Amino acid sequence: MNRRLALLLFSALTLGFLMYLTVTGLRFAPEGITVRTQHAVRFEDARININTADAEALSELPGIGPKLGAAIVAYREANGPFAVPEDLLHVPGIGEAKLAAMRELLIFGEDKGDTP
Repeated sequence: MNRRLALLLFSALTLGFLMYLTVTGLRFAPEGITVRTQHAVRFEDARININTADAEALSELPGIGPKLGAAIVAYREANGPFAVPEDLLHVPGIGEAKLAAMRELLIFGEDKGDTP
């Protein structure tokens, strides 16, 4: 029983140490050698401008396929630009659930920083 407990404790400590090394980015290197790690994270704005996107780009939104993307473009061309997310509820096939799923991915202004 003591042997099992010791093995389990050793395994847990080893796993914890390896996880620590992974998370902190530490690496073993011979003395005198400097190891540098660079973590560059770039986030791109994945939002879509509902007033300028074509049907193909709109089909990338959750719950919007090519057919509904084309319906959004057709509605926009017939009725003018969308001002607020709720304007999309006038497009046949878009209800509250679909609007909620894509609300955070939409832009309504002229450039990427403009949102209502």
